[in-house]
Amino acid sequence: MEEGRLRDAYKALKKIEAADPSFKDSKQMLENCLKQGRITVAYVAVDRENISNDVEKELGALVVQSLLENKDPFLVLLDRDYTSKLLEEQKLGMTGLYDEKSLIKAGELIGAKYILLGEIIEYSADQKLNDYGFKKGYLGKTIGDTKVKYRQWNKKFSLQIKYRMSMVDAETGETLFNSVYPLTKQSELEWAEYNGDFKMVYPGNWTWELLRTSDDRVDVSKYAELQKLFNQKPIGNELNQLRTSFLIEMSQIVKRGVETKIIEVNP
Repeated sequence: MEEGRLRDAYKALKKIEAADPSFKDSKQMLENCLKQGRITVAYVAVDRENISNDVEKELGALVVQSLLENKDPFLVLLDRDYTSKLLEEQKLGMTGLYDEKSLIKAGELIGAKYILLGEIIEYSADQKLNDYGFKKGYLGKTIGDTKVKYRQWNKKFSLQIKYRMSMVDAETGETLFNSVYPLTKQSELEWAEYNGDFKMVYPGNWTWELLRTSDDRVDVSKYAELQKLFNQKPIGNELNQLRTSFLIEMSQIVKRGVETKIIEVNP
């Protein structure tokens, strides 16, 4: 502690406490260690006009939640709602353009040693529908059963994001780190549709609807596979669900990056 190696001191004191909880000085020394080394950090979202507010708010909330789950005893994250309200009242809402003076003033107002500026610099979420057309089958396991057609579809999803997190010293306005975290995800969904009881439909092939030929066949072994396609018809909100899981993953990436950087800044 005298050398300023507070993280090492904290770890050593925790070992002492675990070995002998009754040791008279360990609790007080732990409190002193934390008091000397604890830093207060505020998260501030940087608004971008070309990014959806819904996406910014969702990712901002997820980033804050992930940072609140950190195990660093020296890191205290200020309440995000309070921080945002105070900055708004003081007309200090952060945009893509901010200066040193406004950051220092913001730090003074919210009582933070450091400010984390979170900003989505790129974001896209797209989906493309592909029609595979009509497929042939039977309402039964034999070629003597009624011949039918069902339709097969495919939808491809693509999500991309680049998120920048900067840490600024609230006393000097100095940027301590500036990291960009990219993430790309692709997914696809296939399904089939039949205007009737699809549980009766077996995949197969036939040449003529009214005539039987030697080429007609029923693929009984692929029945379960086809039924799975019938049962995974989308309900329309798949992109939103993917977006949420995508942003959760992004928030965890940011959390790990920020934790590493903060230890470098505040060893």
